[in-house]
Amino acid sequence: MSLLKRVYFFLFAFVIFSGTIYYLGCSSAESTTGKLAFQQQDYKKAETELKKGLVVDQNDDEGWYMLGYSQIELGKYKEAQESFKKSLAISPAFGPQIQSYWVEKYNAGAREFQSGIDLENKNDKAGSISYYQNALKVLKHLQQ
Repeated sequence: MSLLKRVYFFLFAFVIFSGTIYYLGCSSAESTTGKLAFQQQDYKKAETELKKGLVVDQNDDEGWYMLGYSQIELGKYKEAQESFKKSLAISPAFGPQIQSYWVEKYNAGAREFQSGIDLENKNDKAGSISYYQNALKVLKHLQQ
């Protein structure tokens, strides 16, 4: 192998190695753990770990998005709104996902309400009340 090829190979390897170290170093262990918990739908653990990680890196738009999503799944709607605002203030990258998620939650409330209507039409008033209550809970929090 010629000297020139060795130099190019070394430079290429150095750039790849440096990039890998840089990107791995940008995320705290807590953020990585939180994002993994989020992917596994362990929203309580994701919330705990992401909060710790966001203390270290407050400019992690993905972390703020995942925290907001987890908070909604835990019923913490006001906190979720703040987390989503922080994500969007850093970057609009997660805007479509945030909007889609709010629409998904709104539709879930509408489905609960429709299920209540369906049961009421079948003369199951007691069963319909549970669906109406769930619908009101979801829709009330989304309007705040």
